[in-house]
Amino acid sequence: MFSRSLILAVPVIAVLALLSSPVWSSQQAADKITAPAEDKAAAPAANEAHSSALAPLPSDNPGEPDEPPSESRTEKPGSPGDLGASVPAPHAHAEETYAPATYARSIKPSPRIEKGKQTNFSLTLKNGSEVLTEDKLTLRHTKKIHLTLVDQSLRDFQHLHPVSNKDGGFDVSFRPSTSNNYMLWADVKRGTDAPQLLTMPLRGAEPCKENCVVKAATDKATFDGNTATIKLDTLPAKVGQPLDVDLLITDSEGKPFGALEPVMGAYGHAFAIYEDMTSMQHAHPRGAAPAAETDRGAAPLSFSFKPMKKGFYKIFIQLKTGGKDVLLPFGVHVE
Repeated sequence: MFSRSLILAVPVIAVLALLSSPVWSSQQAADKITAPAEDKAAAPAANEAHSSALAPLPSDNPGEPDEPPSESRTEKPGSPGDLGASVPAPHAHAEETYAPATYARSIKPSPRIEKGKQTNFSLTLKNGSEVLTEDKLTLRHTKKIHLTLVDQSLRDFQHLHPVSNKDGGFDVSFRPSTSNNYMLWADVKRGTDAPQLLTMPLRGAEPCKENCVVKAATDKATFDGNTATIKLDTLPAKVGQPLDVDLLITDSEGKPFGALEPVMGAYGHAFAIYEDMTSMQHAHPRGAAPAAETDRGAAPLSFSFKPMKKGFYKIFIQLKTGGKDVLLPFGVHVE
């Protein structure tokens, strides 16, 4: 069971949902993610918290969030363990706040999500009449643009990095594991502007007709013979209260795991998504970040969130080890 409680949030609008495990994102447009076997139960520092507001699914031109979410990072000594880090480097951004989502976004052609069928479309972003081409975006967390996709059952999670095209947009390609509706978040920063988190609904061929999220709290996941457990600092998790989440990992012999490789400038990323997809938050672990690709980190990793709504949250923690990305699903209830 949990020893501490977790999760996050920020308002948007809904779709529906069901729990379980993540899926692989297309290598053509994203980082390929490998996950442990699909979970049947559900249940993340100086931290960076990304929150977003969603647009109504029926709209092809989603509205803007009611208020700008924030991203913050504060030092907490000792986490993640500096094991193997040749030069413990602190995370860069001490404090960062998202601006209201003002960039226009369009998707062509409008995709129809079908399970197992490669989905391709072009995403174009504009600031007024200015097309936000790749050269106008600022590098953040080693990439110019980050896309997060989640289906309404909360089983399929994909983190993509699309490639720019000759028209000034970005070509997106992924293979969904369900035919449900999806929500897409685009995290971008133009020049010296504050970053924006933009939301776009994608229609599924066979969306859930009612809430299809398995709302089971889960604090354990496995990968490659290793066991990952989250421990929360508050039980139960409370709306509006800061939540620290420690990720502990042991190998097949029960020894602490210390072979975490850098992934997008950190030793891990945590994404927490509310059951109806009205909120999404992204956090990096506290403490020293990798200074080089050869650096290695160790558990525990400590993430921080602040839930703003009651209900069930699905947490996906993305790691990298042995040259491959690993996605760990957890679930938590917020009161």
